Amino acid sequence: MDERNMELCFNRKLLRLEYAIVGLSLADFFAMVFAAAYSQSLEPVWRVVLVAVGTASVLVGSVVAVKIEHDAGYYECPHCGARHVPSLAACVFAPHMWRSRLFRCPACGQRGYHKKVLTKD
Repeated sequence: MDERNMELCFNRKLLRLEYAIVGLSLADFFAMVFAAAYSQSLEPVWRVVLVAVGTASVLVGSVVAVKIEHDAGYYECPHCGARHVPSLAACVFAPHMWRSRLFRCPACGQRGYHKKVLTKD
């Protein structure tokens, strides 16, 4: 297997891992909220603790997911086709739709929704 195919395979696995982490953290959150809402025997303090733990799970899962998405692959400019890796802060704060994020291209300077691509070329 050549280097390009290895990179492609590795990045696909990372993005699948991202989906698994997000799914598990959301399932954990909903389970905790459901348990807090429908448990008759719990005191109110423990209900708050359950919701807080579920919220922490989603926050940690989201941070890990964004870090994985940042590390896996590149973003492609819709105007000039240049591929780049933005800073982690840019990924965190950029508006996004699925795997596209609003960036300013470092090559042409235009703003647009840059799509996630898995290889450099």
